[in-house]
Amino acid sequence: MKATVDGSEQSTVVTFTVTGLQPNRGYAAHAHVNACGPTGDAAGPHFQNQQDPAAGPGNPSSNPAYANPQNEIWLDLQTDAQGAGSSTATVPFGITGERAPKSIVVHEESNTNTGAGQAGTAGGRAACLNIQS
Repeated sequence: MKATVDGSEQSTVVTFTVTGLQPNRGYAAHAHVNACGPTGDAAGPHFQNQQDPAAGPGNPSSNPAYANPQNEIWLDLQTDAQGAGSSTATVPFGITGERAPKSIVVHEESNTNTGAGQAGTAGGRAACLNIQS
């Protein structure tokens, strides 16, 4: 897995490339606030530009006003017959300094849910990549 992050104060482009996953299927992937660790939960919740005030430990944001691809970095992708794929997300905010996301997590579901009460959810955590700053 590899990620590149390019941006300014006004926008950011994240490109995510994977190999070795199951062929011909979708995966949801998102930027997360913490680095990868010994368990999937170590990466913490999704990175949000404007943080959901109702979210907290054990209560991830699922409000579509906050859990959406304009406020988070969603990198849902489709793998090819060899299990490789890539995705690019462009978001209308800059990510720099201490508040920048620390990892990208690949989730088990084929895409990110968008409905009220489920927005941003994507199943278990299958893989994690630390973002180098």
